[in-house]
Amino acid sequence: MARYQDYSVPIHGERIDTRDLVKRKAWLEKTKNEATQAEEYAESIKDDPDKKQSVLDAMEPLNDDEQEELDDIEKIENGVNDFSDGEMLIDEDNFQDFAKEYAEEMGKNLDEWPYDCIDWSEAANALKSDYTEYRYNGCTYLARDRD
Repeated sequence: MARYQDYSVPIHGERIDTRDLVKRKAWLEKTKNEATQAEEYAESIKDDPDKKQSVLDAMEPLNDDEQEELDDIEKIENGVNDFSDGEMLIDEDNFQDFAKEYAEEMGKNLDEWPYDCIDWSEAANALKSDYTEYRYNGCTYLARDRD
């Protein structure tokens, strides 16, 4: 049983849209279910060991990394408010830049006083109190807390 086309999560710079994780989760779950069905079918083949082995050889279960990824996505899904509608996961290493962009989106000119005097590292740390950390593919991302 050959896998159908893999769905990889496009990473937009240092951010991930959770709608992409929804698609990736569906692909991982389908792959896992197909492997389970193939294994169940192979177990039902009693009188033809060659056919049974052929089915087992063709199935492609999730590897350890894919299962870990699926587990990570499920944790994110359970914690993020608008998971299926689209919430941004921001790479922890770029959260300070995100804090600056957030201030700019509120109409602040960061090149003028008093905004040009802000310690953006400290401001980002304060903003993190409204976010939760999640692991995905070996990186730490932050998403807005559930209300």
